[in-house]
Amino acid sequence: MKKALFSLLLAYPFTTYAQALKVGRVDDIDGKYVFYYMKPVAAYDVAFTFTTPPMPACGIGSERSEAMVKAALMEAGTVQKPFDAIVVGNGTRDMAIRFRNNTPSDSMALCRPMMIGSTAVFFLAEPASSWTPTEKVKTVWWDGVVNGQCLTTQQITNRGMRKFKNPKTIVVANFYTYNAVPAKEQ
Repeated sequence: MKKALFSLLLAYPFTTYAQALKVGRVDDIDGKYVFYYMKPVAAYDVAFTFTTPPMPACGIGSERSEAMVKAALMEAGTVQKPFDAIVVGNGTRDMAIRFRNNTPSDSMALCRPMMIGSTAVFFLAEPASSWTPTEKVKTVWWDGVVNGQCLTTQQITNRGMRKFKNPKTIVVANFYTYNAVPAKEQ
């Protein structure tokens, strides 16, 4: 009994931390939610897929989001199907999705973070619960010094992973990448 209680007490802080930052919130662009390498929490159906457009001159995150929404809106006009959000992945085609009828509007923006090992990554999203940045590094969208190319999502995230020592949660925003902890841990 004592052993079980001790194990439970030992695991409590880790469970609390893991649960505190496991759901995020994405922004909307022109009334459409954009999920970068993350999945919506709410139930949805795929309305259609669309071709990933070339990114505008290594644009920052919000410029990338606008380009994606424009491409999805053009495809939606072609296929005559409405959609609520887009889910951007690693492929050459991304998904336009429609939330199911019973989805409350306040849960449409909620997402599960991308996991890299044991690190939760919110790419152009924030944890839904209160959080505090402990460190930050400038988000670099292009590598002009070495080869003048746009960086991939993985390269941008890897830079944050190398900068922060054993991060549990990373938030990649337009201008900075943060090492995040729940607000009550600061």
